[in-house]
Amino acid sequence: MLVMILAQVVFRYVLNDSLTWTEELAKFMMVWVACLVAPWAYRHHLNVSIDLFAESLPPLLRKLSELIISVLIIIISWIFLGESISFWQGGWSITASSMPIQLAYFYSCIPFAFGGIFLVGIEKLLRQIASLMGYEINLIEQEDNR
Repeated sequence: MLVMILAQVVFRYVLNDSLTWTEELAKFMMVWVACLVAPWAYRHHLNVSIDLFAESLPPLLRKLSELIISVLIIIISWIFLGESISFWQGGWSITASSMPIQLAYFYSCIPFAFGGIFLVGIEKLLRQIASLMGYEINLIEQEDNR
């Protein structure tokens, strides 16, 4: 992506000619990167969060609030997964404005992102339930970056 953007700058300012497709492709690449990283970031607690309220709660209430949040994330990601599949299917009838490519290729990362978030949400929910019951499940080595 960096090489493509540098080529765009060179063409625009040095050669006085503009590549029409690089800006749109760069936008799609940024969306792909964000979508592919989202489940991993959620699993490793790297998403932005405001936890001032949660940190002030007693440990049991904090665990219960995290459990409720996990359930909500699972429900929302399931709904968005279904909607993103419809969105992806609609992309087959739309062509990118500067490239002869259907937008479905670019939209295909969105269902993967919500599917990944859904699966990570289930994993986190199971870990939280086990933690409330007094068990610690460490099937996979994980770093807690909080």
